[in-house]
Amino acid sequence: MHEEVIVRDLRRRLGAVAAEARPHRIVRVAVRLGSLSHFTEASFRGVWPRVVEGTGADGAELAVATSEDPEALEAQGVLLVDVVVDDADVAPSPAVRPPIEPRPLS
Repeated sequence: MHEEVIVRDLRRRLGAVAAEARPHRIVRVAVRLGSLSHFTEASFRGVWPRVVEGTGADGAELAVATSEDPEALEAQGVLLVDVVVDDADVAPSPAVRPPIEPRPLS
């Protein structure tokens, strides 16, 4: 159940980033899994397609780091570390990183 709340929050935040980034698309998302989040990298990658399905992050590369610190900000959740957006209609352009407030998803 806790994992489902985290997944929904991440999906909502990625949707907000994608809405602000139009006409850009999200090409890369980096997250850090908290040591108490109940996620392993494999289990998070398993739910990733459900997180991004139908969002501007559908097809985005996923980078996953894990924290071993039980007192870290993201210890009980997942921290959205970085989102990279790129213009979908124009040939290679520099990637844009919209500001992401580092806070745990929960």
